Amino acid sequence: MKRVMKQVIENEEQSFTISWQQFRKNYAELDSLTENGLPQQIHLSLLADGSWSNMIVVWIVKDSEKEHQPPSFVRYGNVSGSYVYEQAAKNRTYNVGIEGWKGTIYEAWMTNLNQCQTYYYKVGNSKAWSREISFKTDCPTITKHTFAVMGDMGTVIPAGFLVAKQIKEDHKVTPFSVVVHAGDISYAGTGAHDEISEVWDLWGAQVEPISSIVPYMTNVGNHEAYYNFTVYRNRFRMPGPESGGLDNFWFSFNTGPIHWVSMSSQQNNSSETNMSLMNIETSPNTTTLINTEKPTTSVTLMNTKISMASSLATKYMSMGVRDRRHRDETEAERTFRNIIKDCHKNKTNFVDNQFPHSSSSLGDRFSHDVFQWFRIADIRSSSKDDDQLEWTVMSSPKPSDIEQGLLGNCWLIAALSLIVERPGILRHILLTQNVNSEGIYLVRLCHNGLWTTIIVDDFFPCYEDGTLLFTKARRRQLFIPIIEKACAKLFGSYSNLTSGQMAEALQLFTGAPCDYIHLDRSDEPIDSDIVWAKLVSCCQANLLIGASTGRHDVSKDMYDQIRINSNHAFSILATHATDKDSVRFVLVRDPHACSCYRDEYITPKVLTQLRTINNAHRSTGAFWIEWTKFLRFFSKLTISTYVNNYFDIREQAKFTRLPTDPITVFYFHVPHQRELCTYWSGSLRPGIYYIIPFSTSFWHRHEQTEELNGFTLVIHSSVQIEGLLGNEKTTFLADSLIAYVMKSCEKPQEFDNTTFYTTPKNQKLTIMVIENLSTTYHLNVDVDMSESRNIRHSRNSFVTHDCIPPQHRQIICITEWIMQPGQSGRQSFKYSRQLVKNQSESIPPVRDTTDDIHTLRPI
Repeated sequence: MKRVMKQVIENEEQSFTISWQQFRKNYAELDSLTENGLPQQIHLSLLADGSWSNMIVVWIVKDSEKEHQPPSFVRYGNVSGSYVYEQAAKNRTYNVGIEGWKGTIYEAWMTNLNQCQTYYYKVGNSKAWSREISFKTDCPTITKHTFAVMGDMGTVIPAGFLVAKQIKEDHKVTPFSVVVHAGDISYAGTGAHDEISEVWDLWGAQVEPISSIVPYMTNVGNHEAYYNFTVYRNRFRMPGPESGGLDNFWFSFNTGPIHWVSMSSQQNNSSETNMSLMNIETSPNTTTLINTEKPTTSVTLMNTKISMASSLATKYMSMGVRDRRHRDETEAERTFRNIIKDCHKNKTNFVDNQFPHSSSSLGDRFSHDVFQWFRIADIRSSSKDDDQLEWTVMSSPKPSDIEQGLLGNCWLIAALSLIVERPGILRHILLTQNVNSEGIYLVRLCHNGLWTTIIVDDFFPCYEDGTLLFTKARRRQLFIPIIEKACAKLFGSYSNLTSGQMAEALQLFTGAPCDYIHLDRSDEPIDSDIVWAKLVSCCQANLLIGASTGRHDVSKDMYDQIRINSNHAFSILATHATDKDSVRFVLVRDPHACSCYRDEYITPKVLTQLRTINNAHRSTGAFWIEWTKFLRFFSKLTISTYVNNYFDIREQAKFTRLPTDPITVFYFHVPHQRELCTYWSGSLRPGIYYIIPFSTSFWHRHEQTEELNGFTLVIHSSVQIEGLLGNEKTTFLADSLIAYVMKSCEKPQEFDNTTFYTTPKNQKLTIMVIENLSTTYHLNVDVDMSESRNIRHSRNSFVTHDCIPPQHRQIICITEWIMQPGQSGRQSFKYSRQLVKNQSESIPPVRDTTDDIHTLRPI
């Protein structure tokens, strides 16, 4: 054992002053037990019931002849030396860690124990028995319970022997009902990837004087994570299965009036974690204590917030962008190799039957034209110079390499021009980096919030002369036609790529949303200083930034005069301000290199200075433009929020079909103030938040829309966050909407004991909330919206009657616009109110028992 202790110290690279005399007796005894094959490291633990009628005992035998061990037992009784009960033991072992571990772990149950009794027991077999040990069962008449609770211990590291000794001494003075160890148990780990298993033996011997006489309940810490928690799983036996939990990680037990809930803080499980909530909820007459190795506010608080209806909630953890990408690329590589293998086996090239070489893949726009599909080897270049080159997937691609073809998909090409500026991003989109004779190419795209890998073959639509019909890249590069074809397959056909926004394409390629800055808003003037500051910040953060021309107040002739294309997409490369911020400049790139912009501010002297900032050459389409001119001729900035070291959550769910259906709620915890970039972006203070995606569009719909009401929630954050996804009653949504309407209503209408709230007029839906402040009278409310047109009503009736009891409020209705081609919408309503003594029924009916979103809510 001294050798082991020396190894521990050396691996920790620390120096310790150790009084070996303090350990000599304990470790010498451990060595003696090992040499003689005697039971050691005896450990008691409780089951889930509060009666203490069963006790688990675990012990270890380290015997070189373990294969020849006779059956082992625990013998026990309530008289010393008289063991009237005997239970057989099961055994198990493991072999991990530095130099492995050799030994056998035995587990037996002492059953039919009575309360308030002292029991004597010993463990072993016909070859060797342990000494006699005693323990006392719980006594319900005792009103005072004492517990020993700790986190971290170890042996010599970090001086845990002193803690073990103190617990033993304290137990002599005031006996403990139970000892609870919250994780980081033996400190057998010596680094990030390994541990010395024999240190566990030192620790087991260290605590046996207390663990053999008092139930010693453990939890898992990060120092138990080696080899997928193998040692912890085997050496301990906690009541996970018996309490509705899992293994030694999630469980509960009772001692007197205390209900203990033990939760792992080291793993990403779901239903098992929520077992803790069910135990909390089902123990109303006890005090509940939660045992976990490190603060788990995000789990504990969210669990206590979710009602019993959400006890089947699933836990989710945000994933690093790079981790998700690596996982997908690993799976894609496996798929690629399998297809290659099949091609070799069948002696054929890959042909994608899911996207056939026919007019259906071209789409309606090209269905009547005659085009041919050629393989790469048969495709001609549009430039004679390029015909001398070999086909490559990518060869130092540049935005100016891209040549748009017959397809009007500039939204896609503009985004790709931005992406080409970042070869690192491009390589993670087009996963197949080399031309292959089998004709297999894999492209990773983010569609509807979920990453998917698209497989395409090497057939492309061409003119009769064999040149590519759609977008191509100079110098016989294939990255553009391959990515374009993958997008066409994803959206159903090439024709479906003819309209879109640059932001859609950037999200398709990066998985991250975009921010917009509109520069030609007529309703409110822009603050050029704020826009400049944001643009500078985005450039410093190295974000993908696009800019568009096509302002409503600038004619095509004016664009021609300054030699910049109208209705065109550009990329932003850099910003620069002269001394004292007197003159500002933006470096813009035209991906087609066809702009010849000149600016009186860009003198040769200024240009020389600007080239020290960024020396992008004009031949690549890059040009500097003065800031006020930029604001005059550009209409919009599109800024991708993609950052490769961020985290994201991507969870699918469905919108409800009725106002009474349970709603999907996403809870998440923000440990520190961070920026979140989603469709909504902003700064969140530390705390527990919930998101309720909902839509009334699917309510009261008779057509089959089951496949249409799905959605994906995506959260992007700079720090890893975790949360829970579960169902809540619709009244949870009602309370949330009421709070929102009351907060956002600009001018509530107040009458005698009545307040009427509505959402602001600029919202895309209208929510009406009425509250009755009277303490004695009911409030009758009648609303007539029968003169409205092309709106959807949450109660499926334009005329409603409700009776609101004293000190209650109610969502009367939710309305939203229905878009009908060629038709206008109109929303108008009349309402009346009256305080009455007697209650009446709602029309249409609203039943409290159905948890309708229109259910009455107490103030």
